[in-house]
Amino acid sequence: MNIEGISWRAFEFAHRPKTSDWFWAVGIVTVGAVVAAIFFNNIVLAILIIVAALALLLHANKSPRLLEYHLTMRGLIIDKKLYPISTIESFWIDEYENGVAKMILKSTKKIMLYIIVPLVPEVTPDEVRHFFFQHRIKEVEHHEPTSQQIMEYLGF
Repeated sequence: MNIEGISWRAFEFAHRPKTSDWFWAVGIVTVGAVVAAIFFNNIVLAILIIVAALALLLHANKSPRLLEYHLTMRGLIIDKKLYPISTIESFWIDEYENGVAKMILKSTKKIMLYIIVPLVPEVTPDEVRHFFFQHRIKEVEHHEPTSQQIMEYLGF
């Protein structure tokens, strides 16, 4: 670790190309939900389902951006957005068998309670732990929120 902190670049999420089967499944579920909403005489829900499905399909083709991450004395900087060190309550590093790791930060802010950051092999978990221990931030086991796990399962 250098004096300035720890820096790395990583994609914002792991991109998994969607097959035509994936798009068909979204279409079938959407049509079924819209038919059910219309059957129950809920046109507003039917419109909401269509808009949500279109947003999902547009987002499905989005490629991940390569972001810059910096852990500094000021806090965590993700592509010029600062998460101050004073708002980080605790951290956890999830290490996986394939060498990929994620840093999960618990924030004191209620709107964005957890910040999940991908780590690259060049940034070791011990290096990150040392950084947070220097700033008196405790290591507490955290798990990814269920919504994040669902999004990853769906390929986002």
